Amino acid sequence: MQQQHDKAAGLRGAFTVPGEIPYTKYVGNVGERCAKALLSERFPSATIMDANEVRMNQSGHDFVVSDKGRALVSVKALAHVEGFGWLQGSSEKSLAFDIVLHINFGCMLTPKGRYARFGIPVRQGPEVYIVPRRTVAIWTRDAAYGMRKTRWIYCWNRRPGPKDDAAQRRELLEWKDRLDILADAVGREAAR
Repeated sequence: MQQQHDKAAGLRGAFTVPGEIPYTKYVGNVGERCAKALLSERFPSATIMDANEVRMNQSGHDFVVSDKGRALVSVKALAHVEGFGWLQGSSEKSLAFDIVLHINFGCMLTPKGRYARFGIPVRQGPEVYIVPRRTVAIWTRDAAYGMRKTRWIYCWNRRPGPKDDAAQRRELLEWKDRLDILADAVGREAAR
């Protein structure tokens, strides 16, 4: 069933997954590489430490970005045509970050199958959403969908039904390309 959904969404065949790595893990790895490249480009004088090099599967954050100040950055990445967002744990360990940097690769995929009729635009590069912890914590607490202590924070690219419309976070769109939030945390102006 999942493979049929992925094929209809344009996920299978959109990119190669070397070594039979599940594409969700692959997207996460690519997302972290993109995040590191973005952080290095925009904050050239900052020190960027990969938290996974210190301890594998670090809870809460993936990078520590420091200059005059310091920010714990959690990277989330997804490649779905119909919408974007991430699963967020609500425990204190899962919220051990200052900023979420969400990379949406789905905007680069051509909608196929049932998604083709929605007129979802295709972009040349990924979309980046930067959201502070306090906002993510509120969204996680109020999220309608999830499992146990994990909640979905998402926004549709298409017109959803009334049930989905009430549960999504349309305000997520306001956090697109907000590098100023990260710049404030590390105490440095972001390079253009």
